[in-house]
Amino acid sequence: MSLLKKSEKYFWATCLILLLSGNIAQAYDPSAVANYNKGIDQSKAGNYTAAIQSFNKAIAIDPSFTDAYYNLGSLYEYIGKKDDALTAFQYLLKNNPKDSEAAYKVARLYYQKGDYNRALTYINMVPTTSAHYSQAQSLYRQINQKKQQLAAAKTPVASTSTKPATTAATTQKPTTTTSTAAKAATTQTTTKPATTSTATTALKTTASTTTAVKPATAATAPKTTTPSAAAVKPTTATTSTSATSTRTVATTPPAVKTAPTPTPVRPALSKSIIRNFLAPTGIAKDVSGNLYVANFGDNSIVKIDQAGQRTLIAQGHPLNGPIGIVIDGANNIYVANYNSNNILKINTAGQISELVNNINKPYYLYLDKTNMLFISEQGSNSIITIKLN
Repeated sequence: MSLLKKSEKYFWATCLILLLSGNIAQAYDPSAVANYNKGIDQSKAGNYTAAIQSFNKAIAIDPSFTDAYYNLGSLYEYIGKKDDALTAFQYLLKNNPKDSEAAYKVARLYYQKGDYNRALTYINMVPTTSAHYSQAQSLYRQINQKKQQLAAAKTPVASTSTKPATTAATTQKPTTTTSTAAKAATTQTTTKPATTSTATTALKTTASTTTAVKPATAATAPKTTTPSAAAVKPTTATTSTSATSTRTVATTPPAVKTAPTPTPVRPALSKSIIRNFLAPTGIAKDVSGNLYVANFGDNSIVKIDQAGQRTLIAQGHPLNGPIGIVIDGANNIYVANYNSNNILKINTAGQISELVNNINKPYYLYLDKTNMLFISEQGSNSIITIKLN
C-alpha cells in the first residue's frame, strides 16, 4: 500500500496501524520463515550442521529475523563454537537491544572466555524487570569472586617463596646445638610444624583457587573439543534450571531443563499482503469467511471473498469517513460513519439505512453474541451501547 500525502488520510491509516499493532507479532519474509522452520526440524533431528545452514539462509533472506539469530547462536554455543555464538547473539542485540536474554548469554560467553570486563558490560544491559536479572546478578557475583581470587592468587606465590628459606634455616639448627641446645632444637622442632602448617594452608588456598577456576574450564572444554550432544549433558544438569522461565525450550543445553538436545521453538509468522486500498480503516468477516474493508479515503466498503475476488459493496453518499465496521449473524454490515456522526446499516441487498445518529465522532464498533452493539464515541470520550433487534 503506497503512503498517502494527504495528512488526514495518513492520520487515519496510522491510527489503524496503532490499533492493530498490539495484537500482531513480528512478521518475516515467507521464504525466510520456511528456512527457519526447516532449521528447527533439522535441529530436533540432531542434524546441527544442516540446521545452522538453514538458520543462516533465513538470516540472509531477512536480516531482521531475530529468532533465527537466537537459535543460530544457541546451536553454535551448544557445539562449542563460542566465537560464532557471540557473533550471532550480538547481531540479535543490534536488531533488538532490549532482548535481555541475549544480553545475558553474551555476558556468560565472555565470562567463560575470561573477558570479565566485557561480560560486565552486557550484564548492565539486563534490566531489573527482566526474567534473567537474577541470573545476571549471580554471574556478576561470580565475576567479582573470580577477580578477587585472581588478585589473591598472587600473594601466596610471593610468601611461599620465602618460607622454604625459613624452613631450611630451621633444619640447620639441630646439627650445631649442644644437649642444652637440643632442647631448643626441640622447641624449634615444635615450631617447624607450625611453619609447615602455614605453608600447607597457603598451598590449600592456592589449590582452592585453582579448583575454583577449573570448573569453568571444565564446563567450557567439553563444548570446545567435543561438539556432540553427549559431551555436554553434564553441563545441562547443572546450569539449565534458571533459563526455563522465559524461553520454554531453546537450542542450547544450558537453557533447557528437561531435554539435552536443542529444540528451538520460537514461533515465526508468515506474512501476506493485500494491497490497493485507500486509507483502509475497519475490517470484519462475515459468517462465510468473506473479508470486508472500510476505505476512509474514498468512502467505500469493499468485499474480498476467499478466492481473492473483490466486490464494491457501497461507495459515496451516505458513507462519509467510514472507520469501524461489524457484521451480524445475518450478514448485515454496521458502519461507524465518522464525519457524519452516525451509524449506518447495510443489508444483504446493499440497501443503506441510518441506524442511529447524533453520535459524536463514532470510531470503533464491537458486536457481542447477544447482539449488543458497542460504539466508541471519540468526540465525547465515551462508549455507547445499543441493543440490536
